[in-house]
Amino acid sequence: MDRAQVVHDKEPRRHGRLHGNMLVITRWFQDRRTTTKSPRSRPRSPKVPPERFGWLFTKADTYRDPNLIPNVEALQRNVDVTQDLGFVKKKIDIKKYVDLSLAQEAAKRLNRI
Repeated sequence: MDRAQVVHDKEPRRHGRLHGNMLVITRWFQDRRTTTKSPRSRPRSPKVPPERFGWLFTKADTYRDPNLIPNVEALQRNVDVTQDLGFVKKKIDIKKYVDLSLAQEAAKRLNRI
């Protein structure tokens, strides 16, 4: 059992708050009004102009679900490809290992605001 599972079992509300915080931070970065004002959104190196990072957290960046809910079907297809290529001998059913309840709970809680 890994540390994350131990924390989840002992303190599920704490783990749920982690997902909620991640969702708030991601939404904050995706909001163009706050991203341009934040000193954290700009690179620390003076050699790299901030305009080079204008695509971060936009539609030009990697797609993210608005509520940070993982796409289990896409993950299953990726795992299936690893088996097809011979990296994994047995088929792995991802749904057995995925618990979306914390992420869904955090999304519901924050979408009410």
